[in-house]
Amino acid sequence: MKVFLHDEKHESVFAELDIGEIDAVQQELLEQLAFFLEDQGVLNRYRRMVIAKSYIRKTDEDTGDSSIVFE
Repeated sequence: MKVFLHDEKHESVFAELDIGEIDAVQQELLEQLAFFLEDQGVLNRYRRMVIAKSYIRKTDEDTGDSSIVFE
């Protein structure tokens, strides 16, 4: 698993941290931490913390818009 800092407005990943395999309790703790950081204004609707194994960048063929999909 990895923790990603994702900027939704600019569709980019600022940073990623490999945290290895985690169990459900550890994942819940990380999600609570993300909620706390968002509540305190460190993260917001544009910059968020995502827990995922990886991500891919997809491009819409019609519009050319790029988006990030976490797996």
